[in-house]
Amino acid sequence: MDFEKIGLKALEAAYVKQVELSNNGTIGLRVSKGTGGDTSLRGDIESESEVIKVLAEKNFPAIIYAEEHCAWKPMRIGTDDPKYLVVIDGFDGSSALAKNPKSRGGTMLAIAKNPNPQYKDFLFGGITDFSTNRIIYSLRERAVFLNTYDDKKTGAKLESRLLQSLNMSRLNAETKIHLDDPEYWKDYAEGITSQLDDISMVTRENFTKKLEGKVKVSGLNSSGAMCMDLVIGKVDAICGVSAKGVFEQPAEYPIIRILNGTIADYSGKDIGDDYWLIDRESHKKNPVPSLRASSHYLAMEILKYVKSN
Repeated sequence: MDFEKIGLKALEAAYVKQVELSNNGTIGLRVSKGTGGDTSLRGDIESESEVIKVLAEKNFPAIIYAEEHCAWKPMRIGTDDPKYLVVIDGFDGSSALAKNPKSRGGTMLAIAKNPNPQYKDFLFGGITDFSTNRIIYSLRERAVFLNTYDDKKTGAKLESRLLQSLNMSRLNAETKIHLDDPEYWKDYAEGITSQLDDISMVTRENFTKKLEGKVKVSGLNSSGAMCMDLVIGKVDAICGVSAKGVFEQPAEYPIIRILNGTIADYSGKDIGDDYWLIDRESHKKNPVPSLRASSHYLAMEILKYVKSN
């Protein structure tokens, strides 16, 4: 099956739904508790439903882990012999969305041709950023595209741009780093994200306190939006955690890897050889520091600095 074409179609369906809900003012309404443990918004539930609907209509032979619908007990669609594993975060950045219905964030979708994948087995990764009218996605381990869409309800594609590589930079006063730390989130609502205190503490102790004053720091309440900033060169790295079932890294990894960047653990090891199903169990209750960087060299420079200060 053309899983990348199906993946992009699913992301575009979620994007159109997000624009619709934003336009009618209901995207940030609290509606239920998702299976991942967070309080769910209409934007979470309905975006994720759109993705699952497209996959089901295509009889896509997959095991699905979706944060709102089946975070820990996966569903199967298409066949009793699934060939693919799909990871969906309906809307990454809900805490900000509940406060500001125009805040950045969106759906994160990853597809692996393996029911028990290592991160390097995720061949399709895609992220929507509805408030900036963009979708980023990887194509067959060779290319990454940034699509721009009409900001009206049609969701018509306006432009598609091939991204070549991430910025190469050294650690210095001009290095720009996003921190997954509420101290740097412009808007966010309390009571949405589970484990927020633990996540914040891990980021603050391992990165924030040590990088403030050394580099240019900022932050967003969405891993997807921060990843978008990394790949377009707005920042050089993202420092945060792996936590809560690890729904973000599968979508981010193929995009960042193709563009010659890295997602690394706190030892500096690229996570490509790690198994996602094992990682999510080990990080379920214990967030651990991790970082995305425009190069492995920059990742090692950051880690060397924060560990020595």
